[in-house]
Amino acid sequence: SGEARALLEDGSAIGATLQGVWKRVGSKITIHSLDDASNGDQNYVTAEADMIEMQSQVKVHSLCSRPLRGYSMCLLKGSHLPVCPD
Repeated sequence: SGEARALLEDGSAIGATLQGVWKRVGSKITIHSLDDASNGDQNYVTAEADMIEMQSQVKVHSLCSRPLRGYSMCLLKGSHLPVCPD
């Protein structure tokens, strides 16, 4: 479990509670999470990070019915996180 914060392009902020599981194989960590955002959006997230290479990839599957709009959020070099629009 955990929490996340993000700033959107329009300057507003969203918080989220995270519930999930993770595993590590060598320097690579994989996380599967169900995220509840403060704006009511719900997402299923898969994140993969290589702690030696300092690179990550985040895939977000929206559980809301609205189309996705992307914005950048740097967890590690190369990560990208889309969210549902207002």
